[in-house]
Amino acid sequence: MIIPGSVFYIGFEAFRMCNGLVTMNIPDTVTFYGEGVLRVCRSLKTVTLGKGVIDLEQWSFDNCNDLENVTLPNTLRTIGNDAFTNCPSLEVMNIPESVKSIGANAFNNCTSLITVNFSGDLPDIGTGAFFGTAGGFTITYTAEHAESWKDYNEYPTKEYVQDDDDGNIMIFGIVAIIIVAVVILSAFLLRRRTA
Repeated sequence: MIIPGSVFYIGFEAFRMCNGLVTMNIPDTVTFYGEGVLRVCRSLKTVTLGKGVIDLEQWSFDNCNDLENVTLPNTLRTIGNDAFTNCPSLEVMNIPESVKSIGANAFNNCTSLITVNFSGDLPDIGTGAFFGTAGGFTITYTAEHAESWKDYNEYPTKEYVQDDDDGNIMIFGIVAIIIVAVVILSAFLLRRRTA
């Protein structure tokens, strides 16, 4: 579902139990996003929140059984209490640098959640925020924010350093494959002409 760009207000539990809803795109124009907007939408798989959403209120996605992909805006400041409680299909979450607090039980009982990637400093993390996540659950953070994470020990953490060469290696690999293909094709066409 795509909300029109003219909408700026989505109220309390506006789409609660809309079990036919599979995707939701919230436009940047929405600046008020109430509690439990998509609560108990059991078929919801993908959500993109616009830049106008700066506070993700409590119960926003709780009991969304099929929720797999959530894109949070880089303007988001808070993730409320129980925001993603009981989302068993959620495996990876990317938290923008802008997030300063994550509420109690925010990801409680997200039984498949294995990794949460933080782009910024350690935010204020509430009690039980990641309780009941997958075995081997890990929080990652970037090297530039490592100092803020050094004393955090409530959940396993590791520094994630993105290798800038990864993209270059992939490009060189594709170029090499194309060159080899052109050489083989040229040799094949040359043989056909001389035959």
